[in-house]
Amino acid sequence: MDLSAAVASWPSFVAELQEQILPIYAAHEQHFDGAGIHGRMHICRAVLFAEYMARCYAGALALDVDLEAIRLAVACHDAGREGNGIDLWEHDSAERCRRSLEQAGAAPSRAQYVGGLILKRGPWDLARRVVHDADVLEIMRPCCGHGGLAGFRRGRLRFLGSRDPEAGRVRGAGEQREALVLEAWRWIEWTEGINAELRGARGYMAGLLRRLAEARARFPLLATVV
Repeated sequence: MDLSAAVASWPSFVAELQEQILPIYAAHEQHFDGAGIHGRMHICRAVLFAEYMARCYAGALALDVDLEAIRLAVACHDAGREGNGIDLWEHDSAERCRRSLEQAGAAPSRAQYVGGLILKRGPWDLARRVVHDADVLEIMRPCCGHGGLAGFRRGRLRFLGSRDPEAGRVRGAGEQREALVLEAWRWIEWTEGINAELRGARGYMAGLLRRLAEARARFPLLATVV
């Protein structure tokens, strides 16, 4: 998918996320995740991080990026969880994603591919790297016990780093990578403060995107997706 197509398809995905996927995480918040560690905020921030990185690849490098697969895999990557802590339900999340796509009319091979991106095994193609990196960035949040930005293990992030085969084609790759890390941390800190307000309102993702648009000057990288 080229960048113009990615931009055009974003609103319909946001609607799908809001109506069909976020209710899964709202239920998590009710049943076992009252603190929202793997709730709607986690998913929405990860989706935003993935969208920014995928558009970088599609725009700066004109790569054919499978935005649909990345968006859905990131959105569903904790759908099968039944508790916090170590992810014992990764395969359940992948299977839930696969089944939902088949029920929506996707070919079995396509559904299997998208669901499989959730798993941390298999070919590390561009889509899998972005799905993985979105979660890596998001777990900087304080509740994960990783020490926030100070404790962030940058080596785990593939985006424009030494393990990214595309990095050598991007001028100033290291600076762009670090700029995203710093902005992602600022976004995490800031959105932690508005989470309670969003949880009690209709249109969780729409509300988050509206806040991002209003704070565009503070988050210039992430705001390029709204």
